[in-house]
Amino acid sequence: MKKSVLLILAAALVFAEPEEKSAEHKSFSGVHELIIDNVNGVIEVTGSSGGSVEVDIAKTLKARTQDRIALARREVKLDVTQEGGLVRLKVDYPFRDHGGPGYDAIYDFRVRVPRDIRLDLHSLNSRIASREPRETSRSVT
Repeated sequence: MKKSVLLILAAALVFAEPEEKSAEHKSFSGVHELIIDNVNGVIEVTGSSGGSVEVDIAKTLKARTQDRIALARREVKLDVTQEGGLVRLKVDYPFRDHGGPGYDAIYDFRVRVPRDIRLDLHSLNSRIASREPRETSRSVT
């Protein structure tokens, strides 16, 4: 019995899909408008009394093979731009509209913003949640 359980566990480890996780924090000041354009992953926004935008980003890459993880690492990027009071975070996913090449990239955004900021939030495949910010435009397609 113990041998069969060990064999099943060993097989599960061998056939498990590779996964890579990373996290980063970004901070922006003087922001009046924030755009987040995501593909896969949650966007959670909370209003705060501070004057800066604080963003915690958790990235998860999943694939059939380690080579596909490396491909996802090269092809999927987070594009961050700030022009004056506008900040835009866009997940650049080469197969946004046509399915992926054997990998999945998930970006989860946890954002703290001043209560008077204008938000424009988009996600193709996941939920968007906001607490307290007054001006919010949301789109899940």
